[in-house]
Amino acid sequence: MTSSDNQLTTDTQRLQILKDLAEALNEATDVSEAMAAILPRLSNVLGLSTAWAFRYDPDRSSFVEVGASGLPPALACNDAAALKDGWCECQEQFVAGRLNKAVNIVRCSRLRDAAGDKAGLVYHASIPLRSKGKPLGILNVAASGHSVFTEPALQLLSTIGHNVAVAVDRAGILADERHRAKQLKAMSEMAAELVSFVQPRAILQFAVTRFVEHLGYESCGITVGSPDGQRNKPRLVAAAHRLDAERQHSYSYKNFDETPLLPEHERILLSNTRSVLVRQIPHSDYFIRLESQCPNSYRETDEDLLSAFAWHLAAALENARLYQQSLDDAKWAERRKLAADLHDAVSQRLFSALLLTRTAKLLLQSSPTASEVTEAVAKVERLIADSQQEMRDLIHTLRPPDDRSFFALVRERVAPLQLHGQTRIHLTAEGAEDIALSFEQREALLKVVDEALHNTLKHAQAKNAYIHILHEAHRLAISIRDDGVGFDETTVSHGLGTTTMYERMHHIGGSLRLLSQPGKGTEVVCELPLRCGRNALDREDSRKE
Repeated sequence: MTSSDNQLTTDTQRLQILKDLAEALNEATDVSEAMAAILPRLSNVLGLSTAWAFRYDPDRSSFVEVGASGLPPALACNDAAALKDGWCECQEQFVAGRLNKAVNIVRCSRLRDAAGDKAGLVYHASIPLRSKGKPLGILNVAASGHSVFTEPALQLLSTIGHNVAVAVDRAGILADERHRAKQLKAMSEMAAELVSFVQPRAILQFAVTRFVEHLGYESCGITVGSPDGQRNKPRLVAAAHRLDAERQHSYSYKNFDETPLLPEHERILLSNTRSVLVRQIPHSDYFIRLESQCPNSYRETDEDLLSAFAWHLAAALENARLYQQSLDDAKWAERRKLAADLHDAVSQRLFSALLLTRTAKLLLQSSPTASEVTEAVAKVERLIADSQQEMRDLIHTLRPPDDRSFFALVRERVAPLQLHGQTRIHLTAEGAEDIALSFEQREALLKVVDEALHNTLKHAQAKNAYIHILHEAHRLAISIRDDGVGFDETTVSHGLGTTTMYERMHHIGGSLRLLSQPGKGTEVVCELPLRCGRNALDREDSRKE
């Protein structure tokens, strides 16, 4: 009988071991903490040196979390990649329902295939983790050699498995709650960002892009037309995909390729869709949908989250509708005012000029003196000149100079973002009165300003953001600077938004620089060379007037 067997001979000793383990596991909040809690005790009692556990999600037939303690270098390297990838015999037995008690696996397939220092480990014992009949995962323990896995030791490990199962179940609940809280926080931030958009199509594309980026879903789209479940495919108006989504990082054992695909009319976003979740955006013809290549991907919490986000989108679309309605009302009011001005000024003068022209015609027919005809014609000339000046004034009102339009658009973009209470935005300009930009240049610069501001509000934790527009003889420079936390440029990779900013500036012949240091804020500087101070067409119009 081994020394380990001697330590397990009395029920009192077994109860004391289980009591110590239960107290240690009670403090664990995730699977790794649970492994770190039990390993020293199992080492003292059974001489075990390594422990790892897989948490199982029966709804998705996937192992969704792994925790470990005391791993040899061959298993610990690359963030324990050897435990997270590939085929595993104990997982196969667990999924097939054949792992019903603590068993001694003759040889561990993961240890066999791992490269590097294995600390002499070859065998491990696998203990199924279940609570109230619900499969929760697998506990694996290992030591050098195989003599430690005696029948009494396996019996004790089976009993210990019940305590570990409770800890793993609690860890799963806490992990789900943390993930849920993270998603709700991200959705709240997205809802705040949505208020800055006034175009429905821009709202929808922004929504689906941010949804997959920050909530970890595989794909998200907006459709219009027939909802899910009908034979005719709805029309897709916005979509975003993220193949490296957080949900794809589960340690899945099941071969999803063997699971049938959904009917073709339900595969809108992905060609291999096996799960779909759809919600209608209230008060609209739009539907927001999620699709995944994995079966049974969505739970009740996902349904609640998508429903809540659909309401946020409904509010953003309604704001856009009201904004567009206010613009239309303003246009109609301006047109009515313009019609009144034309009637009261230009139309009246032209009518008077018409009467004077008829008078001059009558005077010519009655052979008047030259002075009378000259006076009548002079009055007509003055009336026409006054009418021409009125028309010039109206034209200047209807088509203001380009610099005012650009600066007004920047100010218009900034105004809604002032609602973001944590960050105050300051807008200044130098030499802005002579800016002349093409439509393409204006749109690109405005979108760069939009993206830079959104990044500041989202990531910088800044108290102030400063936008400065500098127009010099042959260049336009726009700086977006904040006093936030900053970041290390050498360790942070560019995301989709930053890459798009570089591409927009390159497309219009400009350049962009991103400057940041931890604790010293971030600055985005975009520069655009200008060939001339004013547009040639504007100069020609000025000469004509």
